[in-house]
Amino acid sequence: MVIGVVILVATYRAFRFTNLAYAMIGLHVLILLVGGHYTYSEVPLFNWVRDTLELSRNHYDRVGHLAQGFFPAIIAREILIRLSPLKPGKWLFVIVTCIAWAISAFYEMIEWWIAVISGTADHGLPRDSGRRVGHPVGHVSGAVWGGAGAAAPAPGARSRTGALALARRGRAGTLVRAPRGCG
Repeated sequence: MVIGVVILVATYRAFRFTNLAYAMIGLHVLILLVGGHYTYSEVPLFNWVRDTLELSRNHYDRVGHLAQGFFPAIIAREILIRLSPLKPGKWLFVIVTCIAWAISAFYEMIEWWIAVISGTADHGLPRDSGRRVGHPVGHVSGAVWGGAGAAAPAPGARSRTGALALARRGRAGTLVRAPRGCG
């Protein structure tokens, strides 16, 4: 996260993102910080939601997965539109969605490596006659099938497309306008 802030500050004059992108980056940082502070499976507000709705677990990790698709997709789209020959359309959508999935898959691999290194790789798996059943790796979120989270950013990346389509029609005001001299 610190590396990302340093990159944003260092490239601010040469490549300025839209105000929307900066706002989304800030919101994504907030989601990551809350998840990192409490761990994704223990965020108090979502513990309350779990208890109130009688859910089986805290689902804050799903907020993180949705953000993991939505926010990087906005950044990838801005970079590709300004630095590549791609124009808004199907190919841009496909490439941006693939980038969001790649980022998510890499994050899931990091989560898996941490689980293996920390010795929690089998955390939360059900047992059948003493042997573990299910996915071989528990994840930071506490979800037994947490590795499936690599696909979770897809709705975020797709919803980003709809949101930006509305913004292009002028409904989002100055949030999505590129800064002067930036395309």
